[in-house]
Amino acid sequence: MNIANKSGSTYISNGGGICCVIVGEGVDIVINNTGSSETRSTRPILEMPPVVDESPEAVRGVMDGYVLEADLTEEEITVIHALYEKWEAGQDYPKDKILSHNQTLYRVIQAHTSQSDWEPQNVPALFARAVPENVIPDWVQPAGRTMLIR
Repeated sequence: MNIANKSGSTYISNGGGICCVIVGEGVDIVINNTGSSETRSTRPILEMPPVVDESPEAVRGVMDGYVLEADLTEEEITVIHALYEKWEAGQDYPKDKILSHNQTLYRVIQAHTSQSDWEPQNVPALFARAVPENVIPDWVQPAGRTMLIR
């Protein structure tokens, strides 16, 4: 790959006849197989994403205020669960409501009226395990079959 700056423009070439010419606000893609140039497309240059600081200090700063689910004490878990409504049969539950049942939080996937045999841990079509905000959940092996391809 060749990169050259000429007259305020940047030329990037792969040596195989395709060249990118960066001029001001746009990018021109030029095909030059026969010695003549032809502009095929021009598009605006998008803003470059910011550089991410992956230093341990920066990561700790982002993670400040978060806790691993496994690091919660029994007392903290009890306090958290007291903040959420307990699951009961015969109740109307809207989508995205978070409920507590058997010391586990669940998010309602689809609105429904609960039944006694539809406990959250038994009906994955209606409930998904949830964690409170700022708690990083424990990893759980996904349920289901694995396809074997030969």
